[in-house]
Amino acid sequence: MIKTVFLCLVAYVVANAQKEYIPLPQEVVPKIGDSAFTCLSKNGLDQEALPKLLAGEIQDTPQIRKFIQCFATGSGYGDKNGHFKEDKMVKLVGNHKSKDKYRSVVQECNKSQGSNSEDTLFQTVICFVKKSPILFTL
Repeated sequence: MIKTVFLCLVAYVVANAQKEYIPLPQEVVPKIGDSAFTCLSKNGLDQEALPKLLAGEIQDTPQIRKFIQCFATGSGYGDKNGHFKEDKMVKLVGNHKSKDKYRSVVQECNKSQGSNSEDTLFQTVICFVKKSPILFTL
């Protein structure tokens, strides 16, 4: 049992070690922040949820799904069909060394399809968090 837990922990660390956390560009922080806080309160989430969501800790609850839909469309980084706006997403990473890999992950995850736009966006976000070499911090 201990060996299994240890192996799971090692696998988690290795998977997340390949991700780089970078700050959002300062010029987008006000709009993203306003959208995030509006959507947090609209969906009954507290402000402590935001850093966890940015870090990829996403639980599958109706509140989180509604928040993601509200935030993505409100901030302008998601479309009405539940996919990312590729050019805007890629602009967030500037000339980062992993920009091409990041773009390919956005393109791959934008192929996700759900039962409706909210479900599609949730699946797109989960795909992105799992596969992206870059995630963001505030």
